[in-house]
Amino acid sequence: MSGQDSVTIKLALDRIAIVDRLRPASPEAVEEIATSMEARGQLAPIIVRPIPPVQGRDHALVAGLHRIEAAASLGWTEIEAVIRHLDADGARMVEIDENLRRRELSVIDRSVFLHERKQIWERMYPETRHGGDRLSDASKSQPLRLGQGELSQPLRHVRFTREAAEASGLSERSVQIAVAIGGHLTPETRDALRGSDFEGATRVLHALAVEKPADQIAIANKLLDGAKTVDAAKAALGIAPARPAKPTDPEANYKALSKAWLCASDHDRQRFIAMLKATGEV
Repeated sequence: MSGQDSVTIKLALDRIAIVDRLRPASPEAVEEIATSMEARGQLAPIIVRPIPPVQGRDHALVAGLHRIEAAASLGWTEIEAVIRHLDADGARMVEIDENLRRRELSVIDRSVFLHERKQIWERMYPETRHGGDRLSDASKSQPLRLGQGELSQPLRHVRFTREAAEASGLSERSVQIAVAIGGHLTPETRDALRGSDFEGATRVLHALAVEKPADQIAIANKLLDGAKTVDAAKAALGIAPARPAKPTDPEANYKALSKAWLCASDHDRQRFIAMLKATGEV
């Protein structure tokens, strides 16, 4: 996927191509970083990879979009950069992993990163595509050694959700929900909700992600107009529910849930609590 050799140099900004980013730069973050760079200089290099020259640009940005935008805003002509020999998937993994470590990510952006990470993971390790985890018990007890898009050889067959949970600090269930959101929200819908209160609303985004792509932007606009839930937005638009609600017996449901809780292991209880938190129930 990638080479290990790297070198740090001063690289001209006009030699760096910035294409196909998973999330746009935040003007507020660029301004904040520019203020820091002007006062203290560049504290961390960006990461680039060599590419065939196109109009004089012979390196592609891998990680550090906000830093390079900040440098440009200050009138800098060069920036400190680590050159790494990465292929397209390796470069994307580095970009994703650097962003996943940032706690200010919105639910939308984290979901996009995790969905893309899953696509790369399954191309790298197709034997894990259907959820198999083929490590021995001894291997499972070893900590994952992650970072900068690299994965050590003994951990090749770890299922995606386990590896991504370790990389992102989320539970496996939260990773599953994020991947569903990232994979099914249309780009137009994501862009419409960025910057709104809903970009961090996991439960609303998860409900919206299961709607037909053609309906999503209309529902999103209704949410932005004041609808509190996806169901309320659909009702305002005259969109029928995906399926009629089934009659339920609240007391029977409560008893079944209580029985399942009492029979569950501590591990399963913690997973259930994590799922409730991820979906905004608690």
